[in-house]
Amino acid sequence: ASGGGQIAAQAQTGRLVVDGLLSAAAPVMPTGYTGDNPYAGSITLKATGAPSAGSTQAGGTVVIGTHADINLEAASGKGGSLTVDARRLALDAAAQAAANDNAQVAQTGLDKLLDISRNASGTAHREVGVRVRGEDMALNTSVKAAMVALTTDAGSLTLGQQAKIDATVPQGGVVQLQAQGN
Repeated sequence: ASGGGQIAAQAQTGRLVVDGLLSAAAPVMPTGYTGDNPYAGSITLKATGAPSAGSTQAGGTVVIGTHADINLEAASGKGGSLTVDARRLALDAAAQAAANDNAQVAQTGLDKLLDISRNASGTAHREVGVRVRGEDMALNTSVKAAMVALTTDAGSLTLGQQAKIDATVPQGGVVQLQAQGN
């Protein structure tokens, strides 16, 4: 069976705003299907450029909105891949206001990104890779994938008290944490 699709979005300059559903979920197979369940696909978000001329907005920013949702779900633990490469990860104004009002809401762009991409079934993704080129990175939520890579090129990487990285898969998982600043 064929798997989920591929979504790739890139902002050459300016910001890349995610405030709706991005889905590369594997198709649901009909009852009685006897083949292998398909894998979910992949979603790639890239915003590494400088701001456009005359712009007051931060360039190279992936902005996660209040209504953002990423679906990489698949049956039988065959979740998809999420790759993000940006100068910054940020919340939009509404998501930041929600974070300010409620400590239980994702407080950073990274936490919101991982919260919205978590598989509802609790199964692991194939891969989650997040690279932030221009600032510190802090993880205060959970991520579950066979391969997890968190990289910050220009700052520190902090794992908060609520941070949990789970790479538990039968064939053995991989966790890579890289920070230029510490």
